[in-house]
Amino acid sequence: MKQMKKRIALAILSLHALASPAFSDEIRKISLPKDAVIIQHKVFDTDIFWEIIPWNDGSSLTVDGWGRYSVLSFDKKGRLRQETLCDFPKEQLTGGFYADRNTGFVYTRNENLFHIYNANSKIKRSAILALIYFSDVTCGLFPLDERRMLVSHLKNDDAFSSTDDKINYGYFIYEHDEKKYERPKITDWRRISLEYQFSDDRLKFIAYDLDEKSYCVYDWQNQEKVPNKLADFLNESKLKIEMCDIKNRIIDAHSGKDDQWAHYIILWNEDFSKIEKYKLKDFFENADMVVLDSVSCDGKYGFLSCSYEDGLIDKGYWKPQKKYTWLAGFIDFEKLRAGKENPIRVTEVYSNGSSLFFATGFVPSERDGQVFIFPGEKKKANAIYMKDLF
Repeated sequence: MKQMKKRIALAILSLHALASPAFSDEIRKISLPKDAVIIQHKVFDTDIFWEIIPWNDGSSLTVDGWGRYSVLSFDKKGRLRQETLCDFPKEQLTGGFYADRNTGFVYTRNENLFHIYNANSKIKRSAILALIYFSDVTCGLFPLDERRMLVSHLKNDDAFSSTDDKINYGYFIYEHDEKKYERPKITDWRRISLEYQFSDDRLKFIAYDLDEKSYCVYDWQNQEKVPNKLADFLNESKLKIEMCDIKNRIIDAHSGKDDQWAHYIILWNEDFSKIEKYKLKDFFENADMVVLDSVSCDGKYGFLSCSYEDGLIDKGYWKPQKKYTWLAGFIDFEKLRAGKENPIRVTEVYSNGSSLFFATGFVPSERDGQVFIFPGEKKKANAIYMKDLF
């Protein structure tokens, strides 16, 4: 939800923690671009225009070229298929793609307008859930069941304030039904920002306390903060969450405004008795930034965007600036946890100008395991098979 996504074109060459103490100093670090892997890949006659996110065990979701929610899956022969989930919203979109298979909710948005569909009830609705001005923005929708979502609304009374002293979060329950939608007046304002929802208990959240400037776990039902070792770990490490997959217990975080280029992977077990952090750049010789962008639905693999300095950009009358190239990398979380070898592979798939590959994601295959899909020439789906990398 906090992830800032940018739509970019992928240019393709030939397809081409603080590390954990469990790792040996003998592990050879990756040098970019020298150690980029030339990979064998397939090209499918399926168009890819939007990001790809987990759905059911055997499929993922995307948005097709007509702006419709669509399902990506592999058949038994390993062929990629795209089927329309619903003939909706058929609108130009700006971001915020989200799906929850347990409750059936799928939504994205076009600026202020949210396009909400529930695959269980088949109800669809486009609605402005809260007024959005220059100084306040809607920031979160959390499914509670197939009929209700908790909506979080950020309001900053002073758009030009350099502090968060005037920032508050308002909450209300959204009812997804076929009645005419009437936007409620927000009366429940708090100094708690709900950030990520626990998958096993939908009334508990990783939250941020604006007054204490720290993470906590917030129990919405009882309206109280509850002790949690993961929140304590984040606060003690002074880390800011950038991406969080609570279901698979994986976090990407950086160490604050002064060092946003230093990203860490945080892993934990079910009862939070073991929490580990790994500095991603420690696996590289010369990477400027390494960011975890997405995780496969089974939590086995992650997609990394890895940057290195690649000359200078001629700025004309202005001073030349450093040029960066971003390579598509992947991480095997089982190998990361085991600590026996370098768990990262970097490929020769690249992008210029941004650390974020937008229209990408994992699609599970019963025959081939996890497959990473990205758009190649003419937006056709290109596939990288994790079994070929690891």
